[in-house]
Amino acid sequence: MMEIKNSLRAQIKAKIATVSQKETKRVSARIAAHILQSAAYQAAKTVFCFVGTAREIDTMDILKDALAQGKTVCVPFCTDKGIMVAKQITTIGALKPGAYDILAPDAAAQTVAPQAIDLALLPCLAADANRNRLGYGGGYYDRYLSQLCRTATTICLCRAACIVPNVPHEAQDIAAEQVMTENGFLGVT
Repeated sequence: MMEIKNSLRAQIKAKIATVSQKETKRVSARIAAHILQSAAYQAAKTVFCFVGTAREIDTMDILKDALAQGKTVCVPFCTDKGIMVAKQITTIGALKPGAYDILAPDAAAQTVAPQAIDLALLPCLAADANRNRLGYGGGYYDRYLSQLCRTATTICLCRAACIVPNVPHEAQDIAAEQVMTENGFLGVT
């Protein structure tokens, strides 16, 4: 199974590497607009959202809007290999390069309990129509999602071009409740 996942990761990474920054910005802006209009986002008081890297969906518009709306905003913070927690931010300026050069708050930032989170926005390399997501292989999100799934709505943010027929998955892999692409929610017409 690991070989199959790694092969798919390599294929998707190669595909993403060919996408221009302009196209990534366009796709990210459309995904952000859909999220900001969604009922789950509008109802959420506490939002957990990844901070996108250069090749991922840019989530800055979502983070900025959530802060402006007065929502409690938290982002991933790696505490150990394969382990992360949600740390609250009150400004975008609180984000500095952290583990894997991903923007994160200071370790002293307040930790937000998983059960306090209403909406979790998740990264992926690829996703499928069954809402399975292919991550980067560290298991950080699957471990964290096991704590969230009873309380939070989970939405995976994925480029439409990275929707695949089948994401290989195992028992410990946790599917998102929904997948958002630049065309809207996957499977919703």
